[in-house]
Amino acid sequence: MNSTFALSRARQSLYAMLVAAVLAVGSLAGAIPAHAADAFLQGRVVDAEGKPLYGIQVSAFSGPDAGVSGVPADTTGTTNTLGQYSLALSSDRSYRLRYADTQTRLDGPYITEWHQDAAGPETAVPVAVTSPGITLPDTSLAAPVLEQFTDAPVPVLSGTGAPGTVLTVDPGTWSPEPVLTYAWHRNGAFVGSGTSLTVSPFYGGGNITVKVTAKKSGYATTTRESAPVSVPLSEWDPPAPAITGAPQGGTVLNADIGLVAYPATYEFQWFADGAPVTPKGSYYRSYSPETADAGKRLTVQVTWSRPGFHTVTRTSAPTHPVVLAVFEPGIPTISGTTKVGHTLTMDPGIWKPALVQNNYKVEWLRDGDVVDMQWMDPWYFHTAAGKYTLTAADLGKTISVKVTSRRIGYETTSKTSTPTEPVAIGTFNPASPTISGVPTVGHRWAVNSKGWASGTTFKHQWYRDGLAVKGATRPEFYPTVYDLGRHTYSVKVTGSKAGYTTLTKTSDPFTVTVAKGTFGNAEPVVVAPTGTKKVGYTLTAPESAVYWSGPSVPSDETHTMRYQWYRGSTAIKSATGKTYKLTGSDAGKTIKVRLATSLPGYNTSYRYSKATTAVAKGTLKVSSPTVSGTKKVGYRLTANPRTWTAGTKFTYQWYRSGRAIKGATGRTYKLVTADRYDTIKVKVTGYQTGYTTVAKTSAATSKVR
Repeated sequence: MNSTFALSRARQSLYAMLVAAVLAVGSLAGAIPAHAADAFLQGRVVDAEGKPLYGIQVSAFSGPDAGVSGVPADTTGTTNTLGQYSLALSSDRSYRLRYADTQTRLDGPYITEWHQDAAGPETAVPVAVTSPGITLPDTSLAAPVLEQFTDAPVPVLSGTGAPGTVLTVDPGTWSPEPVLTYAWHRNGAFVGSGTSLTVSPFYGGGNITVKVTAKKSGYATTTRESAPVSVPLSEWDPPAPAITGAPQGGTVLNADIGLVAYPATYEFQWFADGAPVTPKGSYYRSYSPETADAGKRLTVQVTWSRPGFHTVTRTSAPTHPVVLAVFEPGIPTISGTTKVGHTLTMDPGIWKPALVQNNYKVEWLRDGDVVDMQWMDPWYFHTAAGKYTLTAADLGKTISVKVTSRRIGYETTSKTSTPTEPVAIGTFNPASPTISGVPTVGHRWAVNSKGWASGTTFKHQWYRDGLAVKGATRPEFYPTVYDLGRHTYSVKVTGSKAGYTTLTKTSDPFTVTVAKGTFGNAEPVVVAPTGTKKVGYTLTAPESAVYWSGPSVPSDETHTMRYQWYRGSTAIKSATGKTYKLTGSDAGKTIKVRLATSLPGYNTSYRYSKATTAVAKGTLKVSSPTVSGTKKVGYRLTANPRTWTAGTKFTYQWYRSGRAIKGATGRTYKLVTADRYDTIKVKVTGYQTGYTTVAKTSAATSKVR
């Protein structure tokens, strides 16, 4: 399928310049078509595997006689090594394209094709060229169909394969007769060409084969490989090694292998009285006698390796028995105060050879017994190593230090210092304690005491105006109601530790005026009272936690909580309980409660809850009224409201056979002549402040007589 594309302006300019150049060259050569070339046509030619084809001639025909013998193409081009071609053509015409192989190839030329796999110009699809040019998809050409050799025998080798002898190859008879080439291999690696091969000693231990390759025009290239011939390893006699150097500690022995005139590799391994003391390897040519080698004879074994030859091992003559070197030890010394709590420092003295990092140890001795052991490094005087801090267990004992050095090839040597004087009891040297804290009830005061030995245990006693405060025996102190006002405080700190003299230190006076403490609020907002917000129901004050201005309060102190209820912003008289029953006066109002928290020594804390929503009117408890009395003219009837909410007031209206009786609005009604033969009933209306008014009507009486 043809593919056109739009070029950037820069590329259009470039191609325009290219077309112009082609036109210029063409005019000189007389190869320009009748129509002016103002566009390009480019593409790529590849084989069936997509690999670029070099030397393919691309011809463009615009006339009706395209491909006819003797009819020239408008223009032609040849692909480069990347398989690319480019033709200068006219943009107002269509072209049939032909692809023909111009190269001489061993396997024959690629099959000539027309555009889009057409066999000839008649079926080729014309390509329309537009300005500035088009690029076609890759064109794939089919490879020629090759013949196979009718006879392709396996080559046969003759010869023993012994080093120094010659191997020859018989390729056999191929049909038809090709051009043959030969490639000799040892274990797959190329070693020579031609019809014969001289066997090198370096081929020993390998297999020799030969590959015969046949080539002929129109035939597929064919390769046959012979059966292998084994080459035996050769014998050789490398020299035995010799050991140089004295067999003693602190020296280095070397394996001397002399001069070898041919390439070879070697590995060394050292032995002491026949037992290996090193692994086998090329980097063990040297060896330093170790302490364990004392009195033993050393030998070195060299294993030689050479391509094509047998591996050979040679052993040196043994050395004299190994003699260990001896240290010239230094004299260890101890410096520092021999008193519990102090640190002693040791100096190992000057050793020859010098002490080596991690190759000497220091043992601290208490009356001759080891109490601490440290492997040392050269920087011991910068670290805790080389030092020992005296403890209570050292009291009355002498301290010494033992230095032991070890080194490869040397006898292990120890040296012990002169013991110290008996260790004396330790003494404290602390700074005077100080008191810090806010002079407010409930706040924490602390005693600050520095300079005591690590591990010291303490006792404390606080004093107010020179008198011990009962129970105040901790490092911290919390002022209470008893501390209000101006007072002078101090604290005694007693330190004790095994191996030390017990010491008591008293702080400087701490004179302050202690103020009342203040409450904080554990909850930032106090919620509204709970309960039904309706007249006649009871509200409950919210729970609200508080905390003290200090982190604790004496266990015998308890706070008191008091309440005051408010209707809007007005305090409700006598409403001071944790609960409050809503009255008619609360209808339509919001309710809140004030929480007052008090504790001896603290300022009372007042907090208000959130207000409730407006209180709804109450619902009266009602009963249907009854009428009592003689139902006879001249007698009096009485309305009985029965049971209603306490405090309810009533109005009355009497009815005669369902019609209100004018002026009959009292609790009683005297029957008149007009009532004869009618029934009587009464409507009772109950009302109360803050409640919804309710009317209830009695049942009708029997007819009045």
